[in-house]
Order: sequence, then C-alpha cells, then structure tokens
Amino acid sequence: MTSPVSTRCAKASSRGTSIPGPGLPQTEQTSKLFHTFEHTAFRLETRDEYYSPNETKALEQFVAGEPVGLVWLQSWLTMIREATAEGRQFARVRVVSMPLTDYSRFGVFCSEHTNAAGEDIRYLTRDQAEDLPDQLRQSSAIDHHARDR
Repeated sequence: MTSPVSTRCAKASSRGTSIPGPGLPQTEQTSKLFHTFEHTAFRLETRDEYYSPNETKALEQFVAGEPVGLVWLQSWLTMIREATAEGRQFARVRVVSMPLTDYSRFGVFCSEHTNAAGEDIRYLTRDQAEDLPDQLRQSSAIDHHARDR
C-alpha cells in the first residue's frame, strides 16, 4: 500500500527538480560541483514539497511522530562539514506556506542537523517573499568557479 506521504511526494517529483541536496536526486556532475565550488552553493526552495526516495522513510517516520532515522542524511552532513572546514558555504532560503506542510515541518527538523553541520538555511513565508525580484525567485546557483576543474 502506498502511503499518503509517498503519493504526495511522487506527484511533486513529476514537476522536476533543480540543484540537488537532501530531498533531491544527485547526478555525478552536480555532486562534483558540490565538492569543487569555491565560495557558496546557494539554493532558493519555493515548493511546499520535493521528492527524493532516500528521505521518504524518514519523512513517514516524522509525520507519524516516530523516531527519525538519519542514516540517509549522513553523507550530506559530512560534505557540509568538510566544505565548512575549508571555508566554503552551503546556503538556502526556503519559501514556505503557512501553516507549514508536513514536508516543510520535516525540512525544519532536518535543518537543525544541517545548520549544526555548517549549512545556513533560512525561511521566508510566501507573503514575505512576494516582493522578491523574479530572477531571485528562480535562483539556484553554485557560485563563481569550480576549483580544480
């Protein structure tokens, strides 16, 4: 039987994704960028839900109020710690609907761990983000140049 969380996430995946991170699939090319950027990897997240098979079980645990296993997140946390130790930064702004969706609440839960590892995740409500310029609202970027191309 498919869970309500899996069904919602599968619908979200059909809309596509941009730069990967927790909650999004990674390709070899973007994985390389995450290890070679010089200063900042920035992502603006504007959806109420994203889909990634690696976090589905943890999301279901979170929504059910069960203890959440974080094994799936460890490689991401390690990469953030390493980048931070080298003076590089991962940063995100999440634009969220109020009240928060289950997925957004899960994102807040996960951000406690990623922020502790060195990522900078901040939140804006949709009404706070209304006046952002169009080019920023469509932004995801790994800045400047890749090291050791």
